[in-house]
Amino acid sequence: MREQAETPQERHQRLAREAMGELAKLLNEVESESLWGEFAVRGETSAGQITGLRIEKIRTSR
Repeated sequence: MREQAETPQERHQRLAREAMGELAKLLNEVESESLWGEFAVRGETSAGQITGLRIEKIRTSR
């Protein structure tokens, strides 16, 4: 049985899941380094395509 090609929506959903997985890994690293605080996650897009994620520390908590 042959698989169908991804639709643009399915591709977007897959990429979003992959990005969330990468984000979870980064946040686990932050937690393991005891760098507590609040972070903002910003998606970078170009022509409607996700090109990257930027994570910014916005507040330190103690």
